[in-house]
Amino acid sequence: MMYPYMTLADETEIVHSQIVEENGKKKVIVNFERPTEDGFQQCTSDLSVRRKRRGSDCLVYLLSAAIKLSRRRMQRKSG
Repeated sequence: MMYPYMTLADETEIVHSQIVEENGKKKVIVNFERPTEDGFQQCTSDLSVRRKRRGSDCLVYLLSAAIKLSRRRMQRKSG
């Protein structure tokens, strides 16, 4: 299940999963979707939990990293 995180000024929607474990590694899936003239531009990131943080502090760290990563990816796709 994906949970809403925020909507940016350019109408980019950011949603995230809970921290999930796969093959013994924890990760968060973050999805970004922005409306365009032709539909939507989408970017999905899987972020590994590597640092020891607690509760929501860990999620905020991961989402901040995902936002930076996705902005770079979306800029590359647009340009």
